[in-house]
Amino acid sequence: MGESLLGQCERLYEKIKSNTKDVKFEDIDKLLINYGGFIKREGKGSHFVYKHPELKGIQDYVTIPRARPVKKVYILKALRLFEQVMNF
Repeated sequence: MGESLLGQCERLYEKIKSNTKDVKFEDIDKLLINYGGFIKREGKGSHFVYKHPELKGIQDYVTIPRARPVKKVYILKALRLFEQVMNF
């Protein structure tokens, strides 16, 4: 039997949180969009902007460049916003 959606989300979240220096763009993208309900739009060049409809503050978004690995500063901000939305 397959793992529940919540279980998959928690596993990916823990994987990212436990090693914030070595995160693939695809993993943080999946966490924010598929599990967190964030909306992604293209920024400038290879950057993408993630925003959640429930977060209304001027700083409640994160811009993430498509790079491997994604720098820790972007991951930490993305996790902070994800945790706000998911009440982690």
